[in-house]
Amino acid sequence: MITLVEFADLVNEELSVIYHPNQNNRFSCCFAHGEIKMKLCLISEFGNGHTPEEAMNKYAKAISGKTIIFHAMSDYLRKEYHVPMFKDGV
Repeated sequence: MITLVEFADLVNEELSVIYHPNQNNRFSCCFAHGEIKMKLCLISEFGNGHTPEEAMNKYAKAISGKTIIFHAMSDYLRKEYHVPMFKDGV
C-alpha cells in the first residue's frame, strides 16, 4: 500500500490542497486535472477537512479503488490509472 502523495509522485500529477478563506478553516484536496470514471461519465471528487491532512485523507478514501483519468479531453496528455487502496496518513 502507498500514500496519496506517493501515488501523486508515481503518476507525476499535481495534487492541490487549497485553504478556503472565511469558511470555518476549510481545506480541500484533489488532483488538479484528474476525474474519476463512473460507468460512462467522469466526476470530480475532492476531500474537505479542517486541516490539509484531513482533506487529503478524505480525498484518498474517496478515490481509492477507482479509475482516475488525467487530462481527459487531451489526445496526447490523457492518462488513465486504477487508483490503489491507500494506507492511512498522507
